[in-house]
Amino acid sequence: MKRICTVTAIATILSGAAWAQDVRDMAKLRAEKMAQVVGDFKFGLIGPTVKGAPYTAEGSSETQQTLGDGTHIRRQESYTIYRDGEGRIRRENGNQVWISDPVAGVSFVLDTRNQTARKMTLSQGISTAKIVADAQTAKLNKEAAFKKVYFTGGPLGNAKDATSESLGKQEMEGVEVAGTRTTISIAQGEIGNDRPLQIVNERWESPELHVTVLLKRTDPMAGDTTERLTNIRRGEPDPSLFQVPAGYTLRTPSE
Repeated sequence: MKRICTVTAIATILSGAAWAQDVRDMAKLRAEKMAQVVGDFKFGLIGPTVKGAPYTAEGSSETQQTLGDGTHIRRQESYTIYRDGEGRIRRENGNQVWISDPVAGVSFVLDTRNQTARKMTLSQGISTAKIVADAQTAKLNKEAAFKKVYFTGGPLGNAKDATSESLGKQEMEGVEVAGTRTTISIAQGEIGNDRPLQIVNERWESPELHVTVLLKRTDPMAGDTTERLTNIRRGEPDPSLFQVPAGYTLRTPSE
């Protein structure tokens, strides 16, 4: 319920007149919303279950942003991700571990320091990213889904249609990937901007593993983000990685 209320509040703010007059607040809220949605993608909580393509990899995410006063902000994150042949996913980041089990229809958030496990149904886990799920249900293509998530709820919905181009194929981390670049132009004056803006999203995906190996996003308002998978190893991970360890205290979302 808390996640649903959060998304509702964001949508309300984005639709207000005050939002349109404060680009900095808009960029912050939109970046937080995208981070939340992208996070859910990473944890395997939404989207189709991928079977028959197990792998293990190291992941990293870096965002760099320059504020109007010249202040530079840099955020980095690293994690390890596992997926088995049934589509279960485990993501380790510091003292937190996320497990998604589409076979059982549940997910867990483990606190390895305090040895606790919070259990949710997968439907609870995806509530904050419903807009993405709706796009997938409607079988929209990836560019349309990207635009729907990125622009829903505010004047950016009036931005020009995105243009996409194929970047061909190449090999990354031992797997073949196909690249696509999506460019979205925001005309001068669309959001009070005194010059045209461009948001560029470059994505390299593995058709074999059905994962994004490299993502580069350039946004003059929210900063530049690079996410990548490295050291990709194919093969079944240890089955115990997708189970709550013995001795952990199990909690529900209400606790």
